[in-house]
Amino acid sequence: MQLRQVAMFCFQLPFFISFVLIVTLATAQIIPTNTTSPPPTTTRPPPTNTTSLPPNATPTITKAATITKPGCPQKCGNLTVPYPFGIGLGSGCALNSNFEINCVTNTTGFSTPFIWNIPVYEISDAEMRISSTINRRCYSSTGMLLQNDPAWMSLGTSSPYSFSTLNRFTVVGCDEAAIIFGSDFANGCPTVCISPSNVAEGRCMGAGCCQIPIPKGLKFFNTTMQSSKQNHTGVWSFNPCGYSFLGEASRFQFKGLQDLSDLKFVNKILGNVPIVLDWAIGTLRCAEAHKSNDYACLNNSQCVDSDTSLGGYRCSCNPGYEGNPYIGPGCQDIDECADPNTNSCEHNCINTQGSYNCSCPEGYTGDGRKNGRGCIAPNSNSEFPWIKFSVVWPYLLHS
Repeated sequence: MQLRQVAMFCFQLPFFISFVLIVTLATAQIIPTNTTSPPPTTTRPPPTNTTSLPPNATPTITKAATITKPGCPQKCGNLTVPYPFGIGLGSGCALNSNFEINCVTNTTGFSTPFIWNIPVYEISDAEMRISSTINRRCYSSTGMLLQNDPAWMSLGTSSPYSFSTLNRFTVVGCDEAAIIFGSDFANGCPTVCISPSNVAEGRCMGAGCCQIPIPKGLKFFNTTMQSSKQNHTGVWSFNPCGYSFLGEASRFQFKGLQDLSDLKFVNKILGNVPIVLDWAIGTLRCAEAHKSNDYACLNNSQCVDSDTSLGGYRCSCNPGYEGNPYIGPGCQDIDECADPNTNSCEHNCINTQGSYNCSCPEGYTGDGRKNGRGCIAPNSNSEFPWIKFSVVWPYLLHS
């Protein structure tokens, strides 16, 4: 029996590798470059986990004193919508129509924010998190295909959005090979396991789960999946379905056999693993945008070029400032002295525009900083300890 399983594994692996190579080469030649069709229309609940920003990111636009145009709503459901985004189609609350959030209220009174027909979960200084979509293929115990749900999404060629490299294309199953392709891009990976013992929780290395990155600037993707000739018959008892999806890598952890046999796996992904989008203003880079009449960065802010190769820029508050750089009065000075946790002063803190200074009480010396020389009291023995030593030393020589 063990030899039979090894032989089966050896047969499946070349099949999957060959399939990936062939389909990758083929799809690279037929990918549409100007598709603008809308994404799927399924409405899903927001992720249940709190999405956190990277350590070096400062979520300022949602925490400013002014985050929207006058008279424009700030929230749709649980989502805070900062300018340049705005709530309402044609409301004039957004920078332009590409940044408009459609707020739809259901019969129970709960409001859901949409971009096109995709639910939006979060908007930050550089990213937007939206609902995912998942490709599912399920089989009977005899290998009959019972369900085949496709997964694809288009952000349009002229929109300010692209799929972030924080996402990964993930394939889950024991008898699947899946391809993701977009404009000038195609890649895929196989998943193979012939028994539960092949599967390890937390590992997406090809045994039950695999993950691959996507390129920057991707604006459209489609997926396709293919099983071997066995159609899950050899693994159906613990894995009747295969799945593939694009989603935020840090939000998915493979649970091994639990995921392979979970008939509610789709709901788990749609409820917990969003797709991350990068966004930018226009297509001009900072050098050109600064000369234009509609340059978006206001007082005390700087322009940051998008790194997606699609052009465009974003605005960021200068160091020592916070707020929304896209709407008046722009970024405002942070009073570091108001909170002892935001300054390093030992005694006196003096706020300045964009920074702060430390000082010592009258009669004290030093720079006043906890991470510097601090404040030294007058006649302190700690200031010049060598003086006392130089006076005592001659006495000791003559005693």
